[in-house]
Amino acid sequence: MKFWLDRESESKNVVVANEASFAFGSCDQEHYDSVEQQLKAGKPAAEVLGSEDLTVVPFLQIQNLTSRSTDSDVQVSYKAKKELKTEDLDFTSETEAQEFVDHIGLYLPEGMVKKIYQQSALTAAFGPLLSLLLGAGTSYLFFDKFRIVVYVVGALWMLASLAMLYTRVTNPPEITRFTVSGKEFRKAWNGLKTAGSFCVAALVIVGISASFPDRYGQKALYDQLYEDTLGADEVQKYVDRGANLNYVDEDGMSVLSMAMDWTESDVVVSLIEAGADLNQLIYDDWSPLAYAIYNEDVDVVKAMLDRGALQTAEIDGVDALEMVQETENDELIALVGKYRQVDSASAD
Repeated sequence: MKFWLDRESESKNVVVANEASFAFGSCDQEHYDSVEQQLKAGKPAAEVLGSEDLTVVPFLQIQNLTSRSTDSDVQVSYKAKKELKTEDLDFTSETEAQEFVDHIGLYLPEGMVKKIYQQSALTAAFGPLLSLLLGAGTSYLFFDKFRIVVYVVGALWMLASLAMLYTRVTNPPEITRFTVSGKEFRKAWNGLKTAGSFCVAALVIVGISASFPDRYGQKALYDQLYEDTLGADEVQKYVDRGANLNYVDEDGMSVLSMAMDWTESDVVVSLIEAGADLNQLIYDDWSPLAYAIYNEDVDVVKAMLDRGALQTAEIDGVDALEMVQETENDELIALVGKYRQVDSASAD
């Protein structure tokens, strides 16, 4: 019996092999020494690790086994209760991984074919390149949501992918593969599965990113309003992070029009004071001031008038003073009348 214990992991980190099968299980750091001593003494793996935590795979059930000279893991696919399972067995080093493969080779079941070949640089670059693209895409999607996290995690992800890409291209691995005779097509199938896994991961990441509002960049204010998480005291913070006060979505909804519909007046006032465009027409070409008067929102109307919005309030030939009369709101009428007089005096 031979065994390998990966002390850098605590999951599926013990591999035991004899002349007819191999088994793998898990061992935590606290029991590394005890497990190693018992296995060295020849104690059965089932007694050391427990039968419930041990998976035994007869060599006859192996369908595919692949190792790379540059990697410290071995991928094995095997039959298990009418289904095909695939596991990555981790070893401490490339040398130990190769020892395991060599042991399997000594007791190769009839019908298994062993092939050793040098992978081309182009093929070797496939996985790391997909990882690099996925890392770059993920960083792009989350850049305006969790900028500091993206700087750290995204950078580490892409640097690791670049390092692996460089290693694979400059030193393509030698691949050892055991396959069932007549099923060599699994090589191509494994490549397709790798590409498919990256595609699924990309779709999941896109879906997750859509559930988080932007906190940086052009859409930050719009997204925070959409999620109803924007406070009046946060407007300037998002503007300083690059938010566009006048962002408009594909349906023509602007930041200001959304705020006037969905949030409290103090948020709208903060947007106005931060410099939102009061000439940006909304809702069938209504001006923001006309819409504020229609809503009889005194605080918002005052903030707009303070920004000089009186001359932008005309709609269908009706100016602000005429429109406000229709509200029969004495406070609004007095407010608009006051600013109208100031405007007229300034013009004179």
